[in-house]
Amino acid sequence: MSQITKDNVVIPLTHHKNSGYTELKVLGVYFSPPQAGERYTTLNYPFVHRIFSWCAKGIVIKTIIEQIIDKGILYNGDDIIESADQNEQEKTIEISSSDTTIEFKRYNPISYEFLDETYNIGKPNYTALLDSIVKVLYELDASVFEHIANSKLSPMQSQRIFVSTEEKDVRDALSPAPGIYVESNLASDYIIKFIYILIDRFGLSESDLKIHLKEKK
Repeated sequence: MSQITKDNVVIPLTHHKNSGYTELKVLGVYFSPPQAGERYTTLNYPFVHRIFSWCAKGIVIKTIIEQIIDKGILYNGDDIIESADQNEQEKTIEISSSDTTIEFKRYNPISYEFLDETYNIGKPNYTALLDSIVKVLYELDASVFEHIANSKLSPMQSQRIFVSTEEKDVRDALSPAPGIYVESNLASDYIIKFIYILIDRFGLSESDLKIHLKEKK
């Protein structure tokens, strides 16, 4: 038995002489049967992802392979890649409000859009998201942030202080500027609520901030 190899594609062939003519027969590749209702996937057999022609006495392998793909026995490699990209996109969601039923612990923040500018987060976690946003807000209007800190913002039902001019008021401080301390020792859902509270204190709309989250694997 011989085989044709091109661009990582292997097609085994039989070859014998018959009255002076060369006969080529494409052999199938064995793979386990699919379960009911399933199609063969790339996980259990070598997939022919590049189509090429091999002509011998009028036999064109390209046509044979195309017919196999058309019948749905094999997947087209480009379609599989596109499908994988779509699945990846489906795992990413966008929020523009703290009023949501999303379980934030199932997601990591990856970027956000604020006033039509896009910001990527260095580390995909909620503390990094908060750190980035408070710095952007301070740069936007330092006087507003200083006023919030001087008032010792306590936005939740408890008396816990989230923004202060004294570091001792917070447990794990982020500091967008000297003398301003922001609490970061918060659960993911509290961080999202806190961020949108700050957006409101700056006189902005929640829709001015869009946060992109990616589902954890």
